Amino acid sequence: MATLESDVASSASADLAARVQRLEDERQLLQMIDLHGMLSDAGPAEGFAELYAEDCIVDLGRVLKPEVETVVHGRDRLLEEVYFEPGHRAAEGRTQHFRSGPQIIQVAGDEAQAVTYAMTSLVQPDGTASIMVSGFNFWSFRRESGRWRILRRTHRKLGDSDVLDLFRPLVARTLAGLG
Repeated sequence: MATLESDVASSASADLAARVQRLEDERQLLQMIDLHGMLSDAGPAEGFAELYAEDCIVDLGRVLKPEVETVVHGRDRLLEEVYFEPGHRAAEGRTQHFRSGPQIIQVAGDEAQAVTYAMTSLVQPDGTASIMVSGFNFWSFRRESGRWRILRRTHRKLGDSDVLDLFRPLVARTLAGLG
């Protein structure tokens, strides 16, 4: 009988530890996402190197240039082509990136996926702010050497043709996890 009670207590303790770990992982991922926006707003752009995996892929669609699909492979290229780019640096201090709800975060061991709503406002030359982009970020993360890194980021504007296709798998897995 004592063994059965011990097994039940051990199982409950392991379950609690797993739930706490999942909550800690989700909090760390949200902090990374928030820091990503803050680095965009205020720099330093060099901080992005701490967020992304070396083999990351960032798909910005037509957000940066309406006539060109922007997809960047690898952290070094991402830094050079996007975050160290003079236009991005010039916008530091003149933008606000908002991660707004709702959001979905799914953690499975050392991998995670998330979707967040996003809005970016920009200060205009006359001092007023206007919404530059309203849309979504679809994130994939990987834990490397004990810390989370962004493996893939797909950014889409509200109304882009593939938004529903990007949402559906995350929503389906979330619905399946409800019980």
